[in-house]
Amino acid sequence: MNKNIVRKISSDLNINKYNNESNEEYGNRLIYTAFAAWARTLVLGKSYTDLYYEAKYVNANYHNVDIMHIQVRLTQIAYGFLMSIPHSKDWFINSSIEDQCSDLASTIIENLIFCYELSKLNDSRRLTNSPIRHANFKNNQLVLGGEQWKISGKKLTSVGLGRWIQTVKLTENYKEIFNIPKYSSDEYYNTLVESAFWKESNLNGRYKIFKVGTNFFYYKAWQDLNISKIPQGISLLKNIEVDGGYILVKKNKDAVSTARLDKWYYDENEIYRIMYVLDSYNETPATFQVEIYDNYVILHCHSKLPNPEMRILLMSSWPKRFYNDIFYRIIPRFLWNDIEDMLVNLGIKIEYINS
Repeated sequence: MNKNIVRKISSDLNINKYNNESNEEYGNRLIYTAFAAWARTLVLGKSYTDLYYEAKYVNANYHNVDIMHIQVRLTQIAYGFLMSIPHSKDWFINSSIEDQCSDLASTIIENLIFCYELSKLNDSRRLTNSPIRHANFKNNQLVLGGEQWKISGKKLTSVGLGRWIQTVKLTENYKEIFNIPKYSSDEYYNTLVESAFWKESNLNGRYKIFKVGTNFFYYKAWQDLNISKIPQGISLLKNIEVDGGYILVKKNKDAVSTARLDKWYYDENEIYRIMYVLDSYNETPATFQVEIYDNYVILHCHSKLPNPEMRILLMSSWPKRFYNDIFYRIIPRFLWNDIEDMLVNLGIKIEYINS
């Protein structure tokens, strides 16, 4: 029975076992992606509340259900998967099987909303599938929205939270789809300098400064600010008394100017884009290590990515060490060149450690 379930999921979602991959590691990937597929299709179902208020939604031209309907059903499906499909025991934190099922369901739902695969209706708790769009990369096409897991005449491969079509000669549009700046890291640096609203400042308050060239995880790269030792050029500061209080500082000889960054930079993790750019401009780029295998690569992320790039990463890879791991990711070889281009465009250096 277990082998039949694994075989069916593998066939439906076009996920094959990698060379030198254990049954448990393979099971991790199957469970994770099958969950995403179930979450999308559960939006098509009806909860008891929906049936009771059917008249209210009868004229709606879209499917939508309460988020708790998906949470409860997905938790039940998780229990069935975890009891029947081999998976790594350390893929979860130490907790009961019930907690594991609930946590996995919550994580999948949150990530699908984050990746625009599921959409909230206004400010309600109701979810619907997002409209179908296609994000074109150099060598592949990502299907966004909807609930399809098969497309007639095309080979659709499920990876992580995403669904991919291997294709060529398409006009790239993924930067527009995901709202990624169309600049190289150096161009982005120059744009920051030219477009920021600079004003003279005495830097009143308590700040930390982002120290370029540390090669630390970025949450460790903040040091107490010594105003007399602000380097020449552009620096990034954060006010330790204000959540999301980030500013740029420009020092030209003895003149110091500042430009406040909108809270959007904090909410969308665009602060990380600025940190990668500053490191790259300083010629001390953040380094992501990559291990190459026959069918896949293991990517070790140095730190978080800006939200647009993180969405792409979640839809092009599986977590490696545990179910919500964002720093070690398994990426199929057929997608790696496109993902590498995306990372390099951020100013990141890729280091191959086994090739």
